[in-house]
Amino acid sequence: MWEIIQQLPPVRDQRKGGGVRKYGDRLVLDSVFYVLRSGCQWRMLPRDLMPWDAAHRWFTKWRRDGVWDRVHDELRRQVRIGAGCDPEPSVAVIDS
Repeated sequence: MWEIIQQLPPVRDQRKGGGVRKYGDRLVLDSVFYVLRSGCQWRMLPRDLMPWDAAHRWFTKWRRDGVWDRVHDELRRQVRIGAGCDPEPSVAVIDS
């Protein structure tokens, strides 16, 4: 999955300021996916992942920037291609 989504997070431009990032995108994704998969609280992240407050901060920033929408769209596209369907859905069903 990392091969598919590694280009989707925004690329940081060092010329616009800010220091060197302490945690890479892969660790951010691993931390967020751990919370999603396990259902644990952010504060319960294991120590081999990033600190909970940093993981939550990146999750929130990427949500505001639309990164999670792009990840979802690309993964859906890959699943549809793998199933032999058109990459973009032509019909949607909304259930009330």
